Amino acid sequence: MNPKYRWLLYVEVVVCFALPTLDVLLGILQLPGWIGDLFHPGDEHSSLPGILYTVSGALGVWGVVGMLRLTHGWRPRRKGLRVLQISVAVGAAAVLLFALNIGFLTGEVWEDGVTPGTVIPFALLVVLPLAGTVHLVFLARRQFLSAAPDLLLGQPLPEEGPPKVCASRPKQSNF
Repeated sequence: MNPKYRWLLYVEVVVCFALPTLDVLLGILQLPGWIGDLFHPGDEHSSLPGILYTVSGALGVWGVVGMLRLTHGWRPRRKGLRVLQISVAVGAAAVLLFALNIGFLTGEVWEDGVTPGTVIPFALLVVLPLAGTVHLVFLARRQFLSAAPDLLLGQPLPEEGPPKVCASRPKQSNF
C-alpha cells in the first residue's frame, strides 16, 4: 500500500467501525452485570445475547486490527492467520446476527416505512461495518486467504521449503 494513501485507510476504518467498537466497549462495561445475571435462579437469561454480542464483537475488532496489520505487510504464521480469519468471520457474523435480532433483516423495523430513524442506524451498524470488512479483506487478500485451502477445504497446504525433485524424471547429464 502506498504510504501517502495509508491515512485514507485509517479514516475508512474509523468511519466504518467507530460505532460498533463503541458498542463493544459499552458491552465490556456491562459484562460483569450480565455475567452476574446468569447466576440468579429463575431468570430467563436475557443477558446471554449481550454477552455473545460483546465477545464476538471484541473478536471482530481484533480481526479488524489484524487486517490493518496485514495491509501494512505483517506476515503471521499459519496458526495466527487462521485465528485472524476466524475472528473476522465471527465479527461479520456478529454484525449480521445483531441486525437480525434488532429486526433490520426481518422487516419488523421497516413496517413504518423508510425513515431516517431506521436508515441511519442500519447504515452505521450494519452496512458500513460489512462494507469495511469486505474492503479490508480485498486489500489484504493475498495474505488473508493464503491459508484458505487448509482451513476451508480440509486440504493440507504444500510444505514450505526447497522444491522437491520428481523421481520419475531422469537426471540430465552434462554431455
